[in-house]
Amino acid sequence: MNTQTPAAAKRLPPFFTVPFFGFNMLDVLFAVWYVALGRLYWELCPYWAGRTLGGAWLFAVLYALTVLAWAHLEGHDVCARPESWFWLGVTLALCGAASSGTGLVEPFFAFLAAQAAAAYWTLSVTGRLAKRDTSNWLFFDGLNALCIVPFGNFVRLPAALVRAAQHYAGGGRRAAKRAGAVLGGVLLALVVLMIAVPLLAAADDRFAGQVLAFTLAVRDLWSSEELWWWVFSLPVMLFLYGLTFGAVHGRRTECISRREVCELQRSVRVLPRATVVTAAAVLCAVYALFLALQAGTFLESLAGRLPEGFTYAEYARQGFFELCRVAAVNLCALAGLIACSRERIRTSRALRAAHGALCAATLLLIAVAMTKMGLYMSAFGLTPKRVLVTVFLVWLALVFALIWAALRRELPVVRISVLTGAVLFTLLCALPVPAWIDAFNTAFFPAA
Repeated sequence: MNTQTPAAAKRLPPFFTVPFFGFNMLDVLFAVWYVALGRLYWELCPYWAGRTLGGAWLFAVLYALTVLAWAHLEGHDVCARPESWFWLGVTLALCGAASSGTGLVEPFFAFLAAQAAAAYWTLSVTGRLAKRDTSNWLFFDGLNALCIVPFGNFVRLPAALVRAAQHYAGGGRRAAKRAGAVLGGVLLALVVLMIAVPLLAAADDRFAGQVLAFTLAVRDLWSSEELWWWVFSLPVMLFLYGLTFGAVHGRRTECISRREVCELQRSVRVLPRATVVTAAAVLCAVYALFLALQAGTFLESLAGRLPEGFTYAEYARQGFFELCRVAAVNLCALAGLIACSRERIRTSRALRAAHGALCAATLLLIAVAMTKMGLYMSAFGLTPKRVLVTVFLVWLALVFALIWAALRRELPVVRISVLTGAVLFTLLCALPVPAWIDAFNTAFFPAA
């Protein structure tokens, strides 16, 4: 993973940079702010509570400004990585879509995607991705952003506050031991009081009244909505602070080392060239047979004519979603063959031919599926589901075209695929596609 040595001392007074117990005063100040930020999360984005996500965009802006400020003050050059601004734009656009609810995707799912993009952006802007930008190590970067870094630093927030209290109260470890001893005494007293208080209440009515009043107050506090909002806010503030603290300081960002990943990649390269070529050839033979049987109806649908013996609905639905699944399975199979091939693809003409044939066959299958859907939409108009499937097929075709082109020249296939996928998904979430669908159907299919 990329690391850098922050130059915070050049930007902050000594008061903020003097370390104590693994933290500095800047960490403590942001810990206090993240307590408020965790509470604001449920105030602005309480979708599950029956309210709307109207404040999601505002929360995203607050979180982004917080991360940028902390990273800048700790010496990170937040303008050094242009791709990080792309992921920030995706995050804000998805939160805006979740707030407005005008897109084709359910606002809740748009907000979930926004949170994943925000976590990934946090590592990107601080230079903690495996490589400089999105790469074929995307899985490991995502694992770092969503699991390892935030949960590896999950207790950093209370630790920062406690360490600051110890530091300014004086005594350090001696003060911590003294506080622990006092807490132990309180717990022992509570054990005794659990036995003594009922006996004292039975002995005096006035004391029993005070105990009852205290019990009712505790019950009211326990049942108060605000208390439970703070309870739900606790894991949010711990997660967000842990993620940002780890990204800014590089803590737990190296749990997955580049050497380990490279060794893992080498360990799975076990398939000889003959196995890979044979597997691809068998798949291509089956697909060629299918395409040969589909050739007549495919050419008729390309010409805009419904094949004989079918209704529009029957032709579109017969095998359409199966073809989509086959294309997705082929993507996984192709990625597996490339990853497990003992020999590099570009060094072998046979491997290039086999993978190129598999890409071409899959692109033809996608074309068959697209003609089915195109003919169906030309007869009955658009629906959200039809638009979603069509966009997915377009993206899948782009991915296979990139893989085909990468067989002969170096291309960042994963990076281009992920960025274009993120753009397409964000546009579906943010743009008023349902309104456009209604307008299109009204204009061209008024009877429907």
